[in-house]
Amino acid sequence: MNENLQPVDGGFDVFREPWITCVSAGGDVSDYGIEGLFERAHELSEIVDPSPLVVVGVLRLLQAVLLSALEIDDEDRWLELWEAGRFDGDSMERVRECCSGRMDLFDAERPFYQSGDIGGATPSEESKSVGYLFAEFATGVNVAHYSHILERDHAFCEVCCAKGVVTLSAFATAGGPGIRPSIAGEGPLYVIPVGDSLFRTLLLNNPLADFRSPTASDADAGPCWLAGNPVPYRQEKSSAGFVESLTWQPRRLRLLSPISAGHCTRCGRHSSRLTTRIVYRQGWFRSKEAASWVDPWVAYIWDENGGSHAVRVREERATWRDAEALFLSATPQVTPDRRGTPTRPRVVNQIHHLVRELGVGRDEVVFQAVGLRASKDKVFEWRNDRFELPEVVLHDSTAVVLTRALRQAETAAKCLAEALLHLHPAMSRSNPKKGDIRKAMADVVLAGQRKFWSDLEPVFRVRLFDERLAGNEQGQADWLSEWTQIDRRTVVEALEVTLTTSDDTADGLRRQEAARHALYSQLKKGGVE
Repeated sequence: MNENLQPVDGGFDVFREPWITCVSAGGDVSDYGIEGLFERAHELSEIVDPSPLVVVGVLRLLQAVLLSALEIDDEDRWLELWEAGRFDGDSMERVRECCSGRMDLFDAERPFYQSGDIGGATPSEESKSVGYLFAEFATGVNVAHYSHILERDHAFCEVCCAKGVVTLSAFATAGGPGIRPSIAGEGPLYVIPVGDSLFRTLLLNNPLADFRSPTASDADAGPCWLAGNPVPYRQEKSSAGFVESLTWQPRRLRLLSPISAGHCTRCGRHSSRLTTRIVYRQGWFRSKEAASWVDPWVAYIWDENGGSHAVRVREERATWRDAEALFLSATPQVTPDRRGTPTRPRVVNQIHHLVRELGVGRDEVVFQAVGLRASKDKVFEWRNDRFELPEVVLHDSTAVVLTRALRQAETAAKCLAEALLHLHPAMSRSNPKKGDIRKAMADVVLAGQRKFWSDLEPVFRVRLFDERLAGNEQGQADWLSEWTQIDRRTVVEALEVTLTTSDDTADGLRRQEAARHALYSQLKKGGVE
């Protein structure tokens, strides 16, 4: 059934129609089209949405506009814009020339971010619920989160449809046989530099030539609205240009014609043209023979063979614990562990370069880290963390100290886990089966470590602003020594809180004492004393 052959009254031009929700410097919230957003970017504070995934998706779209229209390749051009403090008339004319007339969500032949041949010369393709546009909605066998609407009942307004199609480019996940994730892989953590205005944020996220993907092709097809249409089913690509990657189309997609009026099941607003069905199939995917894609907003862990994997959201692991990979420089003075060698996102390197070499910005830098945790065809959670850091944190010598502090904390958490095993009666046997005991004590260990990490995070964030971190070696050594005592005190407190919920019989009290002894012994052995 080809529902999309129905006529559509008018279109929805995302360049001019309001759909991107922004907060002004004064706190007012309004929607803007791409044109209006660029015109007022210097007056706006940030892009907002109930889903942080949408914010990242829209920012990547806007970067594609900037790079295509203004061709910001070198430092001189970048600095010229930065010092202007806004997009001037000439810049806006170039943006209009790049985008005008090419961004209609419901265009019959070239629908924005979609394949125009669906419903035309090709045979009919099976339709699905429009709910597939957003990872957080329960479709197929996906997990139900805050929305408990049945898959068949989803109906999205044109604004939410626009947000959904641009978000897929960054966050499309694997979904069973033949359904591949987007170009950056499965669920990477994107690190987004944040400026004091939306204009500054856009420029801070605009990678200069030296900080773009090193695996991008020199032959760049450009953004999807200029590169051509449609996206064939299961199209393998061995190469991609950097701008092309920003609007990568991992799905062969088409919004089928709006067929009803009512309230959008995502945002609640009334619309006379709700979309309920879409064509949603595998689109572009990167060839296995191609070099691993390195996204400038993503941190990677490199193994000894030169392979890499993106830093991702992990269950029960707070994002700040990955600060080494997300923000710190390469630290050869610190022995790499079995995870491999981390490298922070290239946009973080660019921020360090802009501040140190060009004198741009302030002594403090702000980042937003956004990621999605998924497994096969299930989506479990998203993360949205804000990091306010002194710029000195990005410097090599400071990074060495902080890396040691983070690894010391990981050691303390492992010591706590081992100590809590002694609460199990089987630990007193001559040959305890540690594997079975770990399974039995998993919830207790998890509760203890949650307490440890949640108490440690605010202390770590505050201590990043300690002036000794930017000082001489003795000052840094004193900082690390104090951190060791905080680390030890926090893990001991986590143990004691956990022990209050354990067995208080005579045997139970003996096991508690064994757990204390094990923790102190393990901490001493691990150098946390």
